[in-house]
Amino acid sequence: MDGATYSWAEPVAEHWRSHVIDALVALADAVRSDNPDEALDALAIAISWDPYTEALYRRTIILQRDLGRPDAAYSTYQRLRASLREIDLEPEPDTGSIFDRSPSVRT
Repeated sequence: MDGATYSWAEPVAEHWRSHVIDALVALADAVRSDNPDEALDALAIAISWDPYTEALYRRTIILQRDLGRPDAAYSTYQRLRASLREIDLEPEPDTGSIFDRSPSVRT
């Protein structure tokens, strides 16, 4: 329904997009311990559906940090910054502080 010109289409599409993102986050949470790469994949898909929701990036950065992947975490943070710049925003200070807990991750 993306791009449909019917006035009813946008709320319906948003409803289902939101449900898909929630399901992807739930999947990431469910498999995080046993299959962290699958969790990262689910979060990456969620971000592709909603590139401006900082909470999705935070989850990804924290998981990457916890897995000892500081370069991946930094790259995700840079993607967040670039996405938010598109809408004239900056990441919340709390997101940057994630790196304070891991000295090997650059800010």
